[in-house]
Amino acid sequence: MSRERLTSQVGRLGRIMLAALLVSALVSATVLIALAGWLAPRTDRYWEGGKAIRQAHLAMVDQETGLRAFLLTDETVFLQPYFRGRTDLPGLNAQARAAFRDQPAALAQLDEMIRRQQAWIEQWALPTSNGAAGLAGRGTTPQLIAHVMQGTKLFDAYRTSETASEDTADKLRATARQRVGQAMVVGLLVGLGVLLASSIVVRRQLGRLTADVVTPVGVLLATMRRLRDGDLSARAQVAGPTELRQIGAGLDEMAAALSRQQDLVEQRESELVTSRREAEAANEAKSAFLATMSHEIRTPMNAVIGMSGLLLDTDLDSTQRDFAETVRSSGDQLLAIINDILDFSKIESGELELEQQPFSVRDCVESVLELVAAQAAAQGLDLAYELCDSVPAVLVGDVTRLRQVLLNLTGNAVKFTDRGEVVIRVSTGEGSELTFDVCDSGIGIPEDRLDRLFLSFSQVDTSTTRVYGGTGLGLAISKRLAEAMGGSLQVASTVGTGSTFSLRLSLPPGEETEDALRIPPAELPGRSALIVDDNETNRMILRRQLTGWGMRVVEQGDPQQALIQVRAGASYDVVLLDMHMPGMDGLELAQHLRAQPSTATTPMLMLTSLGQRPAGSEDLHLVHLIKPVKAAVLRDAVARALGARDQGDRPGAATVSQERLRVLLAEDNLVNQKVAVLQLDKLGHLSDVVSNGQEALAALQLAAYDVVLMDLQMPVMDGLEATRLIRTELPPERQPRIIAMTANALVDHREAAQAAGMDDYLAKPVRLEELAAALARTTKSVRAVAPPARREAPVTDPVDPSVLLALNTQLGPGAAGLRDTLIDTWETETDKRLADLKEAVAAGDGLAVARIAHTIKGGSAALGAHRLAAVCTEVEQAVRDGGTDLEGAAARLQDAAAEARTGLSALRGG
Repeated sequence: MSRERLTSQVGRLGRIMLAALLVSALVSATVLIALAGWLAPRTDRYWEGGKAIRQAHLAMVDQETGLRAFLLTDETVFLQPYFRGRTDLPGLNAQARAAFRDQPAALAQLDEMIRRQQAWIEQWALPTSNGAAGLAGRGTTPQLIAHVMQGTKLFDAYRTSETASEDTADKLRATARQRVGQAMVVGLLVGLGVLLASSIVVRRQLGRLTADVVTPVGVLLATMRRLRDGDLSARAQVAGPTELRQIGAGLDEMAAALSRQQDLVEQRESELVTSRREAEAANEAKSAFLATMSHEIRTPMNAVIGMSGLLLDTDLDSTQRDFAETVRSSGDQLLAIINDILDFSKIESGELELEQQPFSVRDCVESVLELVAAQAAAQGLDLAYELCDSVPAVLVGDVTRLRQVLLNLTGNAVKFTDRGEVVIRVSTGEGSELTFDVCDSGIGIPEDRLDRLFLSFSQVDTSTTRVYGGTGLGLAISKRLAEAMGGSLQVASTVGTGSTFSLRLSLPPGEETEDALRIPPAELPGRSALIVDDNETNRMILRRQLTGWGMRVVEQGDPQQALIQVRAGASYDVVLLDMHMPGMDGLELAQHLRAQPSTATTPMLMLTSLGQRPAGSEDLHLVHLIKPVKAAVLRDAVARALGARDQGDRPGAATVSQERLRVLLAEDNLVNQKVAVLQLDKLGHLSDVVSNGQEALAALQLAAYDVVLMDLQMPVMDGLEATRLIRTELPPERQPRIIAMTANALVDHREAAQAAGMDDYLAKPVRLEELAAALARTTKSVRAVAPPARREAPVTDPVDPSVLLALNTQLGPGAAGLRDTLIDTWETETDKRLADLKEAVAAGDGLAVARIAHTIKGGSAALGAHRLAAVCTEVEQAVRDGGTDLEGAAARLQDAAAEARTGLSALRGG
């Protein structure tokens, strides 16, 4: 290519580029002229108009604040803000009208706002500033309250119109700014079109020129798109011809100017909002004196709640019941607010007293989750808790106040969380410090509002009051309680991600008690489990619990992947499924698993929310567990699923031994005695009761028992000593199975029981399923052995004295005291049984009569009252065979008991 031609092409290219640049410059100039001469001034004018509206509102607030202060104090100094605001108001209104002179709708709203301003000034402000008929400085009177309420109503009407005007101003300003951006885009696009057309002409001839033009233009386009999308931090780093660099620089300067303007606007708006909130907070603080009246309000509120509760127990029609329930519900809500205020007042006055009692950490946390489970289930939230292995099972402190703090934190977490989870984590720190973390995936808290979080009568955002409710006292009280317990309450939060409230306390551990829930049933160690749950936290907690009981765990967050694994040949001893999972819910997954040979009969546990039991689950033989699952419930459910109970029993029913056992219960606590006897009766076993180890030893020497339920700590003789004597004094063929029952779950207590000769161990409180399982491991070999030989008393003798005589010989010098104790115990228990007998006869309950006769028979025969025992046998058999003369049967028992009482009394001290 000749130089002349190239020069010509370059010249032609130059002319084309020059023309393109001229056109681009013209377009840019046009855009800039439009921006500078029309769009930008309009934007500024609208911004000034909105500013004038806000300043006018501040002037109105100043007037109202000054007038209220004048009414309360009758001090004219407080009228200065009123007069200043009244002086400034007309000018600000005029500025606003001038700013929106080309917007009829905005002017109409401004006129309405000004009209309502004048209505407030003329109907309330002027009368108030002129003395308001002598109301100022006279204290809180009905006339003053009515006058203030009238002003509030007029001010609220003005505030509504002011808000509408302010919103319209913001929309107009946003629209004007949008047009600025559109004008820029149009101008730049035209310039771009010219440049692109020029590049097409010369692309084949001058690649470098094309690169020098196209690449910078691409950078400009990218910057424009970012600016168009609202990213005012975007800058065009253009390399190439001077003209393009200048365009980029001009674009950068324009973007920087817009960014500065936006920052100024946002800063000013933030300052205005802050000023308004401070003014409102100062006004609201004046009503804090109402806290002192809360105690007086509480007394009639108790009557409202109590009487409405009684009213609800009467016959009411639907309308009346609705009214009464509304009264009761409103009373409960008001009383809760008053309780918060009283708690706060008590803390403020230094009258808060803390208890120091041992309590179970696990029970405390689980009770908190139980109280919020219904609300969490209604919102579709996952509730869970996690206790680190290093956390003591028992702590010493005020469990009521600790539960109150945790309940407030957890309730708030559920309240402000729309989806996701709420988790309580308990961990240990240095020394005896524990940390209770309440984590949620809720709306979070802005960093600039965290300082308001623990203030009294304050909320992070007052607009949330109408949405979520609350008094603004809960967290303030929780923080004070934490400090009163020697701890601290802190928060970390991210908006849109969630919050974590951390309660740190130094609580001493209780007795060195091992957590009984960490002791696995025999059915769990070494068994395999599959966990399918899309929630990672739930999977982690379930995995830690199951592996802590010695199980092998495979977890899967995707139900499809779990199904693929099973189809590939994987098998498990038990499967735990969450009901709600994306893609495939737990019920559908269970149906697919039942269709696979390896899991067709595998026990499956379904985790569901409160009150949910999906249709069709019974056909799949699913065991339902309600979330959050308690550790004890999970352990028992998995153990039963793996054979700890008869699989033929209905869910929830206790396992009944196939054989009827004769059980001796050695327990000194009357409440525990009653519970154990009812449990044994429900399981179908016969039972006799003694109150200490000496009585247990004596009873075993007089009669044969299959099982002894032995409490470890009893007066006179404890369970360990009694077990050692039983193992040494009774012959091998008469040895019963001895099961320890104690509230202590320490490993060394278990080892001591085993060393003394006990066969099994149950930790209190004894669950019916655990008792049934322990008794199911007992054989009836002992019952086949005849009791020690003794002289049978003739039927005519009420009491056989040889029985107590044999006791004298066996127990030596202390026998007389024990004999008298046994007789006293027999009399007390027999009197109770006879009183129960009267009630059973009056109710016509034959089964109860038979059961009472059986109970009296056991203790009477043990002391030699054979006639009474024989009568009990006859009555029991007659009633069970269908006899209906309950009164005659009761009379026979009472007569025989009176004879036995006389005979046994004659043997005292003998």
